[in-house]
Amino acid sequence: MNNQALFSQQEPLTAKAARLYKWAGWMLVSICLLHFVFWSVVSYHSWGAWISGALWDHVDPETLAAFELNFEFWALPGSFMIPLLLLGLLITRAAQMRDRLPRYLGWSLLLWVLICSIILEPSGFPLGLIPAVMLIMAHKK
Repeated sequence: MNNQALFSQQEPLTAKAARLYKWAGWMLVSICLLHFVFWSVVSYHSWGAWISGALWDHVDPETLAAFELNFEFWALPGSFMIPLLLLGLLITRAAQMRDRLPRYLGWSLLLWVLICSIILEPSGFPLGLIPAVMLIMAHKK
């Protein structure tokens, strides 16, 4: 195998596949923004404690206050919201540039969303099924 074959460009996305990428990316961004708004309303009272270093304190984790502080941290800044937001933006950029993303991206997202949906219900995880399926369908176009 020569280097040219190894590093050759894939064919660009079709217009239909690019639309699927675009909508999947913007859906992921929207899901992240909805997540941010919801958890900001729920946890705004904890922000001062996070900034002051309360999560570093060696408090008894059995107390409800410590549990709530940790739970809200992992639901907002410690969640997958920021990486998922960046992924959504990356997907929309790939759509604009007509670049193909790896096939495993849609399948991995689908698997993660399915597992999380089964483990945690009710939740917003099932919303992630739509962009995951759109990414998978884009490879068939």
